[in-house]
Amino acid sequence: MQFVNIIFSISFSAIKAKVQFSLGGAVFSRRAVSYTYMPDTVLENARNVTIHLHHHIAKYIKIQLHFASRWIMISEVIFESGN
Repeated sequence: MQFVNIIFSISFSAIKAKVQFSLGGAVFSRRAVSYTYMPDTVLENARNVTIHLHHHIAKYIKIQLHFASRWIMISEVIFESGN
C-alpha cells in the first residue's frame, strides 16, 4: 500500500490529516504520516486528496482529520498498492 485517496467536500477551510499504522489493531505506532491541505477560498467543489503512506506496512490504519468548517463529507476512500 503506497497511498490512500480520499475524496471529500470541504468549504473554505484547511484540512490536516494524521495517519497511524497498526498490525494488530489495538496499538498504533507513534510514527505517523502527517498531511496538510491548503484551503480553496474560490470553489467549494469536492476534490481528490492523495496522501502518500511512504511504504508503511499495516493491517489497520487510523486517520484523524482536523478541519476548520462545521462539517466535512468523506466518500470513496480508496487504497491502492504500487505493486
